[in-house]
Amino acid sequence: MDAIKIYPNPENWATIICPNCGKEKSIDASKFVEQFKPVKVKCSCAHSFLVSFEKRKFYRKVVKIPGTCKKALSQGSSQQIFVEDVSRMGLGISFTSPHGLQPGDIVKIEFSLDDANQSPVTLSAAVKRVTESWVGVEYCDPNIPKSLAFYLMP
Repeated sequence: MDAIKIYPNPENWATIICPNCGKEKSIDASKFVEQFKPVKVKCSCAHSFLVSFEKRKFYRKVVKIPGTCKKALSQGSSQQIFVEDVSRMGLGISFTSPHGLQPGDIVKIEFSLDDANQSPVTLSAAVKRVTESWVGVEYCDPNIPKSLAFYLMP
């Protein structure tokens, strides 16, 4: 069962619409927006379904693009990565080996888009979220390359 994406307003209020009967209910979604797992909802018509609360301001494109990542100001070598998702504000990247990154670290990321021109992208980014094999980064410069901006257009 796929989750229905719900986009709360800036005050974290969201309207859930039952896909079975169409009944609407507005809720305070503040306790759900930080969760990454879908929430099971049961309507008064007895229909159950999953919803996920999306707090992102910008569209996030899911991809699987190879690249490299290196800690800024480091003399060490670059690590192989996969760019897993791309948005106007940042990237989600995965590693095949231990990365040793911590929130606040600045990294240099290089990859080529999977567009017709194989457009090269080089970015500096700040590490925001870290797991054992995945890192979420936010671009240091809000002016992303034009090729990346075009790539993100629907």
